[in-house]
Amino acid sequence: MVGLAGLVGSGRSEILETVYGARRSSNGSVSVKGRTLPRGSVFAAVRAGVGLSPEERKSQGLVLDEPIYVNATLASMSRFAKGGFLDDRSARRVAEQQIEALELRPADPDRAARTLSGGNQQKILLARWLIHGTEVLLLDEPTRGVDVGARAEIYALIRDLAAAGNAVVVVSSEIEEVLGLADVVLVVADGQILRTLPSHQIDEHGVLDLVMKGSAA
Repeated sequence: MVGLAGLVGSGRSEILETVYGARRSSNGSVSVKGRTLPRGSVFAAVRAGVGLSPEERKSQGLVLDEPIYVNATLASMSRFAKGGFLDDRSARRVAEQQIEALELRPADPDRAARTLSGGNQQKILLARWLIHGTEVLLLDEPTRGVDVGARAEIYALIRDLAAAGNAVVVVSSEIEEVLGLADVVLVVADGQILRTLPSHQIDEHGVLDLVMKGSAA
């Protein structure tokens, strides 16, 4: 698991959005399983197995007035479409499987996403990419607005996903959260990667020192 550590405004989220194709970069490239993706194409990234859980889950990730099962299957609608119509029964059944696996509460696929807690809304986004079969998960502030109990659950889910062989990239404004989750940390400032090192070789003070030196350079 890879973590991006830096201060607010350092460009962490922009890096994730560029990998996801939501931003177009003038240099660099993104490759998945040896295949280079076209720049600035979310469709190509999703098709290649890249999924983003955005920082602002309510405004950028969820359709709040739609039910859980619709939100969870948004990235996989083509699988549940028959003759131009959505097979609600199949979509709901697949969503129910992930609701149970992720212990999402309340476990009602027809419940509007707006009515759920922050932790359960985050689980909907994880369910979306699991249903899609995504293998590269980009998680931007996965525990923002989440209570302590749900935070522990999300940490466990993220670790399980990484242990299952998924590539996971985590961004958080809480440096200790990044260090606690990631195996490798990229220290970021002004949109640039200052240092790459194993998480056990650095602490929060070390990250801040690098950021300050990098910003002053």
